[in-house]
Amino acid sequence: MFQHFIVYLFAVSPLVSLTGAEAECPLQLNPQRVVVRYGGSVEVNCNTSVLHKGMGWEANEGIVPKIINQNLITWRVSELIDWDIKPFCYINTNDSKQCLIELPVTVYKTPDSVSISTVNHRGPMKEGQQYELQCDVHDVAPVQYLTVKWYKGQTLLHQTTFSDTDKTPVNKTVTLLIRPDRADDGAQYRCEAELDLGAEGPQPSPKYSSEPLNVEVYYKPQHSSSTETIIKDDKVMLDCSVKANPAPDYTWSSDHLNLNISSSVIESSALSPGKYTCTATNSLGRDSKVFILKSTGAEAECPLQLNPQRVVVRYGGSVEVNCKTSVLHRGMGWEASEGAVPMTKNQNLITWRVINLTEWDIFPICYINLNKGAQCKVELPVTVYKTPDSVSISTVNHRGPMIEGQQYELQCDVHDVAPVQYLTVKWYKGQTLLNQTTFSDTDKTPVNKTVTLLIRPDRDDDGAQYRCEAELDLGAEGPQPSPKYSSEPLNVEVYYKPQHSSSTETIIKDDKVMLDCSVKANPAPDYTWSSDHLNLNISSSVIESSALSPGKYTCTATNSLGRDSKVFILKSTGAEAECPLQLNPQRVVVRYGGSVEVNCKTSVLHKGMGWEASEGAVPKIINQNLITWRVSELTEWDIFPFCYINLNKGAQCEVKLPVTVYKTPDSVSISTVNHTKPMIEGQQYELQCDVHDVAPVEYLTVKWYKNQTLINETTFSDTDKTPVNKTVTLLIRPNGNDNRAQYRCEAELDLGAEGPQPSPKYSSKSLNVEVYYKPRHSSSTETIIKDVKGVLNCTVKANPAPDYTWSSDHLNLNISSSVIKSSALSPGKYTCTASNILGRDSKVFILKSTGIRPTFWTVLTVFQLSVALISVI
Repeated sequence: MFQHFIVYLFAVSPLVSLTGAEAECPLQLNPQRVVVRYGGSVEVNCNTSVLHKGMGWEANEGIVPKIINQNLITWRVSELIDWDIKPFCYINTNDSKQCLIELPVTVYKTPDSVSISTVNHRGPMKEGQQYELQCDVHDVAPVQYLTVKWYKGQTLLHQTTFSDTDKTPVNKTVTLLIRPDRADDGAQYRCEAELDLGAEGPQPSPKYSSEPLNVEVYYKPQHSSSTETIIKDDKVMLDCSVKANPAPDYTWSSDHLNLNISSSVIESSALSPGKYTCTATNSLGRDSKVFILKSTGAEAECPLQLNPQRVVVRYGGSVEVNCKTSVLHRGMGWEASEGAVPMTKNQNLITWRVINLTEWDIFPICYINLNKGAQCKVELPVTVYKTPDSVSISTVNHRGPMIEGQQYELQCDVHDVAPVQYLTVKWYKGQTLLNQTTFSDTDKTPVNKTVTLLIRPDRDDDGAQYRCEAELDLGAEGPQPSPKYSSEPLNVEVYYKPQHSSSTETIIKDDKVMLDCSVKANPAPDYTWSSDHLNLNISSSVIESSALSPGKYTCTATNSLGRDSKVFILKSTGAEAECPLQLNPQRVVVRYGGSVEVNCKTSVLHKGMGWEASEGAVPKIINQNLITWRVSELTEWDIFPFCYINLNKGAQCEVKLPVTVYKTPDSVSISTVNHTKPMIEGQQYELQCDVHDVAPVEYLTVKWYKNQTLINETTFSDTDKTPVNKTVTLLIRPNGNDNRAQYRCEAELDLGAEGPQPSPKYSSKSLNVEVYYKPRHSSSTETIIKDVKGVLNCTVKANPAPDYTWSSDHLNLNISSSVIKSSALSPGKYTCTASNILGRDSKVFILKSTGIRPTFWTVLTVFQLSVALISVI
């Protein structure tokens, strides 16, 4: 083995010391790369076509001693158990030189197991809450070729790759945040570990999947519509059935029911016209639906007027509303659970009055008994409200400082507020509005509401203050301005690694020199210095001295999150001419594997000049004034070539050539983070752009586009020279206008004037966004003059497409169309409600007759008669 070690030194040392141009090593490997399962067998041929003094294989396993009289030798191992083996074939050529070729070997092991579980949770999940899934991959190598993929059913949700360089088997744990909804009840999640070892690896790539995780989701009842009008027939069926988990209980209430009913359906021919309220309840909440049972007879509009027509009252406050009529009657009154007014015959104005209103769901009705024997009534809409007892903000499952770039969840708790359908919860960072949430719940009584916000803080957020605010917007009849209640501010501390604004700084030596390496970081960084001119340890961020020699000084700032270095180049102030060398070009940009050549020339006499470089070095030449650094296939990412000259006065100087070696990305892809379904208008979502295998990242810009509009861009301060993967995220809050919008991200490498022109750009495929939004009419009322061709058009944009319901005293059948012809309708009020799963919006059409036009035609007739009389006179 010692002999082999001597051979190894002999093989390597000439390669390190020689600077002259050398031909490629005359060896060929077949195959040129191998992928072997741990414990498997491998064999690779090494051959040459030139005469030689010996060739062999060096390796920890399967060594082949030097052989003189053969041109093909084989490295062979029957059971490979060295994870980090680096075999190389060498040759001693007849001109007493030696060269070698290393064989890339990947030793792999498929995982022992892949399992999925929930983190800190057992049992059913609740709709809208966030949960964390965990995938454990045991004993796999090498991890840099591993991809962990998440699936819901057959749909790919997310995938994770690794940049670790471990060669030996490791365990990997990957997590996924999910926020299930009712459609996810019964869904199956699984994770899959795939080892993609390239073309030389097993085909297809080995894949190992976990057992499926069956998810049960608890969700509260939610009817598709809050009201339904039914025309009374021989047999009436009121069907309140609704999906929920756990299965709901049902209760019914009505002035026309005198027994408790727990079924979801009432089917009877004995029901009286009126209002029937069904409430479905489970452990997560409840939802009510009102059935309005109407008679088939046609009735005129009720001749009653309320003033005001709607009231908003604080719980425990006072209220009064007038009800008046201009027609003769046999009695009128107010029906209400509080403040009822008995029937009065000799008055045309009566007042409903409550000094201390303490009923949340009150339905006052003013009624009148007309002389023709009919009775009609008008219901007063009453909103009883209560401002929240408290509004508080907190972090979810986290204490202490946050880490830059990681995701955290903030929680806002609003206690005891009603009614929640008028509540808006707003999130602020400082004075900037970040997000807001509204509610479609129909609860009338006070409830507690919890809203969450995902944030990904950066260093600029250190010391930021987050707060949430609860606002009750009760409309024009409510208090003005709308009541607002804010939480105490949440002060956020963010940990971030050091990051200098520049990686190098040149300083001219003066009497006293100050090298200042101070940099912002949290926690505060420690500092270390290194230089050939320093002989003691320095832990300060600043060196201030008059005794420093010209040269290079490297300072590294380090904290628990990472480190960053800065190089100070200290130059002398002595009267020295600049180095009399000129480079052409002065900077080069080269694609990895591409060719490059740069001239170095001088106009002064010298004792020798040359190029120093790890590739393409040019030995010292005395009798020339122009020499060229040339590499036909540049494969070193971090190369530092410099041209030097030995002047006749004995001094030496040098000029460094800045070289940028670049690689365009293998792929650019866009995806949504933890979301696969249509987006909901007004909610926040995160898009992710993955740029794979690009270098150098400091010249990369990732741009976000919505359709053709640039909406954001990100640059990077990383100083990595070798290819890296970059992931950039974008928070969006789509609205209805964004439905069918196309998002894409683009990676651009702007390498300066010396780089390719125009700058290389690589775009992802377009991500088509579907946005769900509720119906919203442009106006709440519309007056239409009855015409032969006129229509009541309630059509409104919404996604999903809305269902339509119409209600009016003049309609005696259910209409599900969005349009009604006005020629077949009686004058009066028609209310159309457009509904989808996100909400509903109503529009009132006031249909007026074309035959009764007293004001305009009376004025016109008087005017025409006046003109006629004047003409006669």
